[in-house]
Amino acid sequence: TATLDAANSYIPLFEEELGLYPRSLIRNTRLRRVVLCGELSRSQEPNPDAKKRKVSRTELDIRPFYFANQPAGGLPDVVNGLLYLPIECGREDPDDVRQAIHHELYHCIQWQQFGRSGDPEWEAINSADFVYGPGGIAACYDSDSEFWGVPMEEWGNGFLNLYCMSAPEEDQAEVFAHLLTEPGRVEARMAVDDILRRKVERLRATLKQFCRDTDDGFWQRVSDSRLPFDL
Repeated sequence: TATLDAANSYIPLFEEELGLYPRSLIRNTRLRRVVLCGELSRSQEPNPDAKKRKVSRTELDIRPFYFANQPAGGLPDVVNGLLYLPIECGREDPDDVRQAIHHELYHCIQWQQFGRSGDPEWEAINSADFVYGPGGIAACYDSDSEFWGVPMEEWGNGFLNLYCMSAPEEDQAEVFAHLLTEPGRVEARMAVDDILRRKVERLRATLKQFCRDTDDGFWQRVSDSRLPFDL
């Protein structure tokens, strides 16, 4: 159940972040409704078709795991055009809330851009020996997953955080969210990280193909909205 304090805190922030987007971009996502709820949890039944695959020198096991009623920071229902966001989650850190909004919204954009298969060129931007992890859901909810134990030195270039390495769709969503919330920091990182620079270029190019109003002017407005906070 959402509290009045949580609603009064979340809704103005949500309106501010959503206001960064051109209306045409929101229309193109075919998003029918954003559902703001107090708390959000998700469950998953075992997947009997799950298989192992080699990931970044570590054998990560994508077993038919299941979980029930686990907290979630957001849930896009791309088939029905719904986006669920919990307003009680992360209230103590507004920056995390902002990033979560843009991360989950980008999953709605991804679905309309690429469908279930995802961006066919994204993975090729990484170094040749890198393979993504077990997926965002497995990384977060499989208690037996070894993903979070991957040594920091194995991150390599091109990733803003470890979660980016869990799956290409999560990598894209994290890059997008940080571009919307910390553009100055991402730009600084791009100057010394060629793989990240090419990922940003790819994301901006495909987004502009999806919605022509996400042009240079859009990115400049985003950057201006973060000053002087994004230093």
